[in-house]
Amino acid sequence: MPAEVGESGFTLVEVLVALVASALILAIVLEGASMARLRERKAEHERAAVFLARSLIVERSARPLDIQPVTGSTGPLHWRVTERMIARDGRGFYGLMAIRAEIFDDKDRPIFAVGTRRLKSRDGR
Repeated sequence: MPAEVGESGFTLVEVLVALVASALILAIVLEGASMARLRERKAEHERAAVFLARSLIVERSARPLDIQPVTGSTGPLHWRVTERMIARDGRGFYGLMAIRAEIFDDKDRPIFAVGTRRLKSRDGR
């Protein structure tokens, strides 16, 4: 059937080009959304690590002097708390302690670390 003069429409090539361009744009948008979800999960993981590290520091600060490292895990996070003496008074009753909490992911990659210094007595008061 011969084409009439004045008929308008898209050719097959034009439709295919439009579909390819739409598919590329959709792929870019979906990749961006996927990366945003991944970043959000990572940020949530880091927030949990910060909260855990701070609570471990507070807990360790309230306990009597103990220079043995403590390790454990909470959900997917692994942690280590260390305490070392920086200085002590002349009689040995009080010590300035450096307390450090380190948080690791399930592959033992460090996520967060925090430290503080506390004055502690030998008997825990």
